[in-house]
Amino acid sequence: MKKSAMSLLAVAGCAFGLSCSAMAQWTPSGSPFAGPYTVTGTGGFFQSIDLNGASAPVGNYGKATVTADWLGLPGSTSSLWQSDSKMSLVNAAVNGVAAVPGGVTIHYGGTAGTAPTTATGTNTPGTIRYDNVNLSPLYVGGNPLFMAFRTSFTSGGNFSWSNINVTLTPPPPPPANETCATALDITAAAGAAMTGPGTNFITTGVDMTASTQTTAISAPVFSCNATVTRPLWYRMTPPATGAYRVRTCTALAAGNNMANNILGVFEITNLGDPCNPASYTQVACGAGTTGAASCTGGIVGDIVNLDSTKSYYIVVGRTGTTALGTAENTFRVAISRLEAGPTNVDCANAEDISAGANAALTTTNTSFAAGAKNITGTLGTAAAPSPFSCQATVSRVMWYKYTPAATGTYIAGTCTLTGQATQNTMANNVVAAFDGSAGCGSLTSLACSTTTCTGGVQTAALTLNAGTNYYFAVGRTGSTILGVAELNSQLFISRPETATCGVNTETEPNDTRATASSFTLNVGDTICGTSTGTSTSGGGLATYDFFKIKTPAHAGIKRNRIRVASLVAGHTLSLRGYGQTTGVINTTESEIQASSTSSNPLRMIQWYTLGNGTDANDRAIYIRVGGTTSTTAQYSLNYIASDDVTPIDLSRNIRPGSVTITSIGQNGASDVDTDLWMYDSNFNPISGFGNDDTFNSTSVGSTVTRTMTDGTYYMAITRYNLANNQGSPADDDFRTGVMFENSGLLARGTSFTTFTPPASVNVKITDTEGDVTQAISLTEGYQIAFVKVVVAAPVTPGGCNPADIACDDGTPLAAAPGCTNSTTGPNEGDYNAFFAADGFFFQAGQGPAGVGGTCDIACDDGTPLSQAPGCTNNGVNEGDYNCFFNNLFLSCI
Repeated sequence: MKKSAMSLLAVAGCAFGLSCSAMAQWTPSGSPFAGPYTVTGTGGFFQSIDLNGASAPVGNYGKATVTADWLGLPGSTSSLWQSDSKMSLVNAAVNGVAAVPGGVTIHYGGTAGTAPTTATGTNTPGTIRYDNVNLSPLYVGGNPLFMAFRTSFTSGGNFSWSNINVTLTPPPPPPANETCATALDITAAAGAAMTGPGTNFITTGVDMTASTQTTAISAPVFSCNATVTRPLWYRMTPPATGAYRVRTCTALAAGNNMANNILGVFEITNLGDPCNPASYTQVACGAGTTGAASCTGGIVGDIVNLDSTKSYYIVVGRTGTTALGTAENTFRVAISRLEAGPTNVDCANAEDISAGANAALTTTNTSFAAGAKNITGTLGTAAAPSPFSCQATVSRVMWYKYTPAATGTYIAGTCTLTGQATQNTMANNVVAAFDGSAGCGSLTSLACSTTTCTGGVQTAALTLNAGTNYYFAVGRTGSTILGVAELNSQLFISRPETATCGVNTETEPNDTRATASSFTLNVGDTICGTSTGTSTSGGGLATYDFFKIKTPAHAGIKRNRIRVASLVAGHTLSLRGYGQTTGVINTTESEIQASSTSSNPLRMIQWYTLGNGTDANDRAIYIRVGGTTSTTAQYSLNYIASDDVTPIDLSRNIRPGSVTITSIGQNGASDVDTDLWMYDSNFNPISGFGNDDTFNSTSVGSTVTRTMTDGTYYMAITRYNLANNQGSPADDDFRTGVMFENSGLLARGTSFTTFTPPASVNVKITDTEGDVTQAISLTEGYQIAFVKVVVAAPVTPGGCNPADIACDDGTPLAAAPGCTNSTTGPNEGDYNAFFAADGFFFQAGQGPAGVGGTCDIACDDGTPLSQAPGCTNNGVNEGDYNCFFNNLFLSCI
């Protein structure tokens, strides 16, 4: 390890009565360590280095910056971090103690010292830095000065510091605008910056470390906190009348690092004597959680209306009288000119949403959202009219008028689920509904609710009559300050659907698969139940409901759908299966697919059934329904569809033998996550003939190679997980997908939101004849695509001599068996076929893949294949060319 070098740069200042001293390089002498300076073994105890303060130039020093090369020594555990380092500058030697005694402290950041401002949380060598540390009290040059250091890691914390560098600087001057008399007029600068709604003015950062206002100030009086220190005064005449907000959040006021912020806005009522406390009146006050919203690095004041004909003081400060923390030095303030508030703030100015709502609310299970209202310019003290029967104090109220086109059941609220009030960010919501047929002066309350839902509140179901005027009001409970993220208020109105109940009803307890209620359903059938929770034991309404559902046998492939309908949305529906362990089904009950509020139709599951299997459990699925405390009404499971699926025909027949199917490289620049399985002509899965992720690859695309014989097959392919009753084969790189336990079933795993259709799952199939690609597009979120694959050897046409390869019109005999073909011998049709674009020259370029092509008529030596079975034949080449012309002008043999 290199020998340590240590220096201290001392900078003295002349301003504000401080003694002057030039910048000087200082190398301490008399250090008790020869370096490198090492703390060993004990961990958590201070040692100190004598910086020989007697040699420091005379002067006052207010800040220190310390850097050092850090190294974890052998024997330290991997848990030791650079950021475990602690440092204090003190005026007496400190050794063997866990905390620096208060009496010897010049700078001290708590009982454990101060962590570096720049350091990493790993046991790796590097530089640590303590940046602009406040010295309190000020250090006076010439007096003793020691640097105490330790590690907070108490076990095995061996480390070393080397190349230590200490820089001392004089304190800055006190802030210029820390009194009313010296208030900084920001009118011009603020006006230039805040040119319209949504603009901000940000003050220049002020160094507060030398503030003289360290005891509680007497003026101004902040109503939200009695003790305020270190104030900064700003004076402003607003550029326009409107809503404003003052903040010290670092998102706007970057660089502010003062803790315990307080801010106030005061109207100057007597411009002739503006600093007389009787000449200004408080219009806003915020301090931490008292009348202000906290934000990263500061607080957000409440919204205030400012008048462009008046002047105001904006005063920020620090609550309490404690000393500045080691990292506190800069105050910065942001003033924001806000968007104008909405106009529909009372019943008389209610926004009529009838046209838009009636266009959207045409049937049940539809929803309408009114345009979001920006609330950042609305005052928190604006109380709502008295009709809010469920809430005494309501602020930031928006009113809407609605005249339904159809009589029916409606729900209103501010929930943020898909299709509802997705832009609502206002907290502590309340919603009320009124019969307004007699006008705003005589409203009849129909509902008032603070019943919570995702992101807001909602009413219970309301019966509204066509042609009647109704009013809806949304607001915020109480009159507290808006939170940082509260930007918009929004109302939704929906027409919910009620459960359609028939003869099928759940039987409790059915809270597990073993106790599932069992039904055989036809399309149009329903099952009714009630669930207000997600427990899996004890029975009763607060549990999941499990169902075993069997559907009728059928030919071919059918796509099936069940959806959950309920008056109050909130039920979850899922298709259930079991996990697998390296290809073997296990007993872990798992979700295959979940319903979604984004699907079409909403809240459905979708699965596929195959063939006419007669086993009692063929095509039997298990589904699960869960609820919430608000889903007290019945739900119905509606079997809404069982539609025939027509497979895509592969563009050509596949040749018997080894066949490879892959999606890698077929779907754009990056492989999409696919899963496929092959079925026989009777729609039975072929054991082991499937793939999710390519074996021994990082790709999530599918690749499988198998031997195929003559016959008809069906390939099923989808995104992510294709669930059937087959365990993943050994050459699949993903062998933990959820499975069905019963046959005749297929479903796409995971939820609707995994991808947005359409999505390509194209594949390439390679056989002895070459490659064939098939474009496949999934147009629905839960879709599985099916491709019909015919495996057959090429048909060898019977020409009358080796050159007779085509019909008279030039179509190869292989493509048109039984066509018109001259019996007198080869003719122009054969010539055209031999030299067609896909003829001799194309097939000659295929190499061995050209074997069996229409132009492959001879052995490599030119002997007709019919005359020399088993001869050497490497495809279409000179032998075929010679054979063709040797026979072209001969008659039929």
